[in-house]
Amino acid sequence: MTNIWMLSKDSMKGMDLLAVSTDVLYALEKMEKPKKGFSEEIRRGFNLLDLLTSAATAQINKGHQRDLFMLRVIESLEKATGLPPSKLVESLEKRKTELKEGCATSETVDLLEKISKAVMDMTSRSVETLSTSLR
Repeated sequence: MTNIWMLSKDSMKGMDLLAVSTDVLYALEKMEKPKKGFSEEIRRGFNLLDLLTSAATAQINKGHQRDLFMLRVIESLEKATGLPPSKLVESLEKRKTELKEGCATSETVDLLEKISKAVMDMTSRSVETLSTSLR
C-alpha cells in the first residue's frame, strides 16, 4: 500500500504544480497591463518559482531539506534548459523578479512552458504507474 500512496502523492503534487504553471502562463498571455485582473495567478506563479528555487538550492547545498519529487522536477529542468544547478537558481531568481514586477519576458514564458512540460511528463508517468498498480 505504501507504493500506491507514494505514487498517488506524487501524482497529486504534480497536478497541483501543473495547474499553477498553466494558470500563470494563461494569465501572462491574457494580461494587457501588468497584474491587471490576474494578480492571484501571478502570485501563485511567483510562489511556484520560489518553490523551485528552494528545490534547486537544496540540490546544491546538501544541508537543506529535500523533497524527492521536487528534485526530480529540478533535474528535468536542468536537462530541458541545459543549465547547471547554480545557473538554474539564477535563472529562477530572475524570473521571480520579473513576475513580481509584472513584466514577464519571453525567457520567463519559455521557462514556465518547460516547467509545465517536465511536470506533465512526470505526472503522467506517475498516474500511469498508479493505474497499473491498481489493476
